[in-house]
Order: sequence, then structure tokens, then C-alpha cells
Amino acid sequence: MTTPTDTPNVVLHIDRLVLHGFEHVDRARLGRAVEAELTRLVAERGIAPALAADARHPRIDGGRIDAASDTPTPRLATLIARSVHGGLSS
Repeated sequence: MTTPTDTPNVVLHIDRLVLHGFEHVDRARLGRAVEAELTRLVAERGIAPALAADARHPRIDGGRIDAASDTPTPRLATLIARSVHGGLSS
């Protein structure tokens, strides 16, 4: 894994985030919270060396999370960001 000082600039576009059973969630707020947490994770932990060396990855699996429908937005954002970062780290 790269160290934070070795981490290149990363531009990540999340095309689709599917949430079943989370109708109450403010999607804009969730999006901002996921972005902030993912930024923090990449800054602290870096990304996989293969991604750092060759950024042409059309799709990275962000994984799947299981959370109760009443999970608070900040916690949900953390779970999503950690799952996405897992895809960036392997």
C-alpha cells in the first residue's frame, strides 16, 4: 500500500450508489459525508500500488454493506466509505 506522502491525486467518480430501505436518508448529505470520509481514508491510508501506478480502472467494486434502515447518516457514510476504500486498497 502506498504511504500518505506517496499517494497521487485521486479523482473518483461514484456512478451509482444503491440503497435499499433508506428512503429517509438525505442523499445530498450522505454524499457529502461519504466524500469527506473517503477523502480522509485515502489521505491516511493511501490506495493500492496497482491503482497508483495505473489509474485506468473503469470499475472498482465498492463492495456491499449491511446496515439497519435506521442507521444514522454519519455512520452509514462511514460504512460506505470504508467499503469503497477497501476496493481501492486491494
